[in-house]
Amino acid sequence: MPFERVGVLLRDFHTHRFKIGGLYNLDCWAGVEMLLPGNFLFSAGIHPWSLPTIISKEEQERTLRSLEDLITTGQIVALGECGWDPKSKASYADQDTLFRAQWLLAERYRLPMVLHVVRSWSYLDQFIKQEHPSVPLIVHGFRGNSTLAESLLRKGVWLSFGRYYQPESLQKAWQAGRLLVETDDAPIEIEAVYRQVVTDLAIAETELQRHLAEASQLLFPSKSLDPREESHSRS
Repeated sequence: MPFERVGVLLRDFHTHRFKIGGLYNLDCWAGVEMLLPGNFLFSAGIHPWSLPTIISKEEQERTLRSLEDLITTGQIVALGECGWDPKSKASYADQDTLFRAQWLLAERYRLPMVLHVVRSWSYLDQFIKQEHPSVPLIVHGFRGNSTLAESLLRKGVWLSFGRYYQPESLQKAWQAGRLLVETDDAPIEIEAVYRQVVTDLAIAETELQRHLAEASQLLFPSKSLDPREESHSRS
């Protein structure tokens, strides 16, 4: 039956700790054997670090079915983290295949994507040029220089910053209006990152909070997630 995504207000756009106002990340390669707490919001995807050296077609299809089942719970508001990393045991070809399969799910369910990209920016660039994705792309934990930041921002990509970043890149993302803030797996509270960000941007914390609230509503609007409902409405 159709299900609804509630309007989302996030303060921490990527975290590995349960917290109200945080987007908790689930890695789905080995399956998710837990009941999702009802008062939290999640992103779910296949992290390149979790991939084995050899990936069978059956494993890939089973994992993607499991991921789609999770999406239909209504608590998954973003897809990822997923992407490309030279540290992955899997080949770049397999990483790219799985990334594109997850992107198709993101498009089907109209979910933004949380990207993990390490020294693999050419793959992201090629993907954008070939596929012209309509869903928002968010590079989490961005630490690149301002030239890379400017290039990604021109392509419409959002940049999410944790406690380590280059201030010039932070400024570029703020000027473009596509800056997000996260704790990732750091044992800190998001307020510590806020303080660092507002200091480097020379803005008031209330201004950052207002921007993040607006970004939440833009990236995670309240809407139906059931693609069958949309197809029926067009028939």
